[in-house]
Amino acid sequence: MGDYFKPKVINFENVSLKYDTLDSAVMNEIVEETTNRNIQTLHIEVAHNNMDKISLSCIKAKRIELFVTRGKTLKFTKCETLSDIYVNTKMCAVDLKTLLDIQSLERIEIKGNCILEKTTKEHYEVHMPEHYKSVVFHTKFALNTLFDYSQCYKTLQKIKMNTSDAEIDLFKFGELLDIDIESTSPTHCTLTLPNINRRPTTFNTKDYSRPYKATLVFKSKSAKLCVYNLRNLTEIDIEGDIDELDLSDCTLCEKLRVVSSAKETLITPQSFYQLYQLFDKTRSLASLYYNPICYSFILREIAFKGNVNIKHNQLYFRVVFCVDVDTNIDIDSKYINQISIFGVRRLNFGDVNVQDKTVMEKQTKETLEIATKNRNIKIGKQTPKFKLIGNLFYFVAEHLTEDDKEDIKFDTNRKRKMGKSQQKTKHSKNMLCVEQQYDDHFINSEDVDSNDSECE
Repeated sequence: MGDYFKPKVINFENVSLKYDTLDSAVMNEIVEETTNRNIQTLHIEVAHNNMDKISLSCIKAKRIELFVTRGKTLKFTKCETLSDIYVNTKMCAVDLKTLLDIQSLERIEIKGNCILEKTTKEHYEVHMPEHYKSVVFHTKFALNTLFDYSQCYKTLQKIKMNTSDAEIDLFKFGELLDIDIESTSPTHCTLTLPNINRRPTTFNTKDYSRPYKATLVFKSKSAKLCVYNLRNLTEIDIEGDIDELDLSDCTLCEKLRVVSSAKETLITPQSFYQLYQLFDKTRSLASLYYNPICYSFILREIAFKGNVNIKHNQLYFRVVFCVDVDTNIDIDSKYINQISIFGVRRLNFGDVNVQDKTVMEKQTKETLEIATKNRNIKIGKQTPKFKLIGNLFYFVAEHLTEDDKEDIKFDTNRKRKMGKSQQKTKHSKNMLCVEQQYDDHFINSEDVDSNDSECE
């Protein structure tokens, strides 16, 4: 009786077929190959298409990948079973309207030339059906092509396309978690991101991998870019001419890449007030010491290239990048002249910041070990030269002015002379000072380790 109630396990397989010519006889052969089989992905390669209309209704597969080299334009008949298709063409085109007329489709991906229906207004219009979940175009469309996604705002989860639209409003797309847009607008492009319905469950353990993921890729070679409503994203990749990027409410972001071609791109960091509200609730902040006088970037991966600058506030004297052993940092900008890096020490549940000297020394050692073991911190050649300075909870890579270089020196008894740099960090104890300047564009973490035991 126990086996009677067990759910039946279905094992799906992937099938790959290859033909010289696609015609009615080959289609019948494909149908026979897929009959009575549980196919996850059916991969079909065809050298030449000889069919006026392609019917996929009798092919049993969850996903079809159709690769066609040359031949007649690919036109499809209506189908009630297919839900996911990928079409790749080289020297022939796809009739997009006939593909969108397949009512059962929920996910489409196209790479190659597309034939569009031209309206009387001398431009092309593409209307997406209301039930679509994923739309991916690897094709560059003409500037007079207009895309209408308004019907599928309740279901769309993924979008990848290039567009010449100056305004892209995705605010109502509450399920859209994967956005990849390349703007071909000759003037500007303003993107309003979705107000995502789902919010992630947060935990205070590093090993918990949250299922929530919302990504943005936004690029352009010609348009002035502008982005609104970044707060729900976990990954951001922006490349082009953008003047400002406000991350003050973007507390969920773990990966950030900004490549600026603007005269100057001002980035507003995550405010510590917002981060402190999540303290001990998210895995990113569970291990961070409370430090309200810093702007904090708490990310797994971060890259600033081009003319990127960080917007400063007089209340915050330092911008901090929190570093774990698996953090990746790549900074190459002439505007960023001060870089501070936290070595992150994992806090156990119930830990508090104590004043006991022995415990503090142990915490300091753990913190510096984590920070200096990271080999993925890269400082580009455009960034001004810096020195490494370590203190109780973190080590700092700061740009030094000519005056500062004279002030930061070592006596024979390793006592620091009072200077401008010391005034900024006079609240710290057990200062660890490393005199070496690095001409290389990588931080040499081994040098920090070698000096750690000498300076107490």
